[in-house]
Amino acid sequence: ELAGMFFLLAFSMLVPWRLAMLYRYKKIKDQIVA
Repeated sequence: ELAGMFFLLAFSMLVPWRLAMLYRYKKIKDQIVA
């Protein structure tokens, strides 16, 4: 039960961070190309 909650919390924190990294990467890549 506790492990499941911990995993859910970690996952919910990891997803937005990963999306932010991907967004930043695309932004930088576009700047380099342009």
